Amino acid sequence: MSIFTKIGAALGIKALSEMRFPGRSFVFFDFPQIETDKIAEEIGDGTSSDIVVTPIRWLQRAFSEATITVTIDGEIAENDPLPELIATPNEFYSSDHLYAGTLWSLLTAGNAYWLKVRNGNGKVVELWWVPDQLIEPKWPDKGDVFISHYQYNVGGNEIKLEPADVVHFRDGVDPQNMRKGLSPLRSLLREIWTDNEAAVFTAALMRNGGVPGIVISPDGDQTITPAEAEHAKEFFTNEFTRERRGKPIVMSGKTKVEQFGFSPQQLDLSPLRDVSEERVTAALGVPAAIVGFGAGLQSTKVGATMRELRQLAWHNGVMPLQQIISSTLQRSLLPDLSDKGIVEFDNSEVAALADDENKHVERVTSLVKAGIWTRGEGRSETGKEAGPNDDVYLLPLNVLE
Repeated sequence: MSIFTKIGAALGIKALSEMRFPGRSFVFFDFPQIETDKIAEEIGDGTSSDIVVTPIRWLQRAFSEATITVTIDGEIAENDPLPELIATPNEFYSSDHLYAGTLWSLLTAGNAYWLKVRNGNGKVVELWWVPDQLIEPKWPDKGDVFISHYQYNVGGNEIKLEPADVVHFRDGVDPQNMRKGLSPLRSLLREIWTDNEAAVFTAALMRNGGVPGIVISPDGDQTITPAEAEHAKEFFTNEFTRERRGKPIVMSGKTKVEQFGFSPQQLDLSPLRDVSEERVTAALGVPAAIVGFGAGLQSTKVGATMRELRQLAWHNGVMPLQQIISSTLQRSLLPDLSDKGIVEFDNSEVAALADDENKHVERVTSLVKAGIWTRGEGRSETGKEAGPNDDVYLLPLNVLE
């Protein structure tokens, strides 16, 4: 017995033989933030914010360009049940709808859920996306089980679901609840709220000036009653706003009409909104210019630069989502349908990545021509079938052995 073992035994220290899981964690700086809670309540589910919806919609459309596959020994398994089930998850929608709901939940909440529906033999025959607000992982207080069940709230009823019947996608790990993922937008609530308020303010200015556009007052020592003031206000509003702007007016008494407000330059909120656009799109991995936001278009050229930004959006935005989904399906769905294979996405037909594929083929071609790879290895690397006659090295004529 080593001296460290003796010291540990004397202090009552022992090796952990069974993992214990905490409940919700509270970090040192996790103080109540009433203002943040109010902001989150005003933002709601995010569907009223264009800086949230627009980049997520781009990711939803781009995600469907790739095809999910199961590969065995590097070859795509034809007629594998997992891609077939995802292509038609149920009789009411396709994989496009399944992915769209999944990505929305994953990006706005950090968690997305699929429910498995089994037939009488226990085989998974349907998949359904469930909004993240309706389902929650649960665990015992003593912490001996990581997740004991999922609580599904539907129609006023609470249904307990076995973990084996739920596919739970997580984006990272939430430090406050290690059983759930963390939304990339959670730290940007103020930026999203700021952009919403700027849009509301601009709309108010377009509708009625946002502030009193004109101040009407008696000219001289005359005074008017509150009722007369309200009547004058209503008269001017009805006769000289919206489509009636510019109509002439004849006053029956001495009246002072003064313009009150701000210049268009003072009302320009673009710099303020640019900050929100930049931070939200950065968190989602999509360059602002790709979705047409002004913050990105101001500094982006057309042509090759835009193509490079699309590739960047795929590498930083779409592919990490593919990794989350494929690795989760590998663990939580593939064992229900097949006993082997690797779940991965095939991006070979993605237009935005065509340049990457061309560069890859050029690299493989150079390796084959240099005699570093056989012709068969080159064909296999580019997805082509290699035959017995391809197990040869190609050497330039000026190279002597």
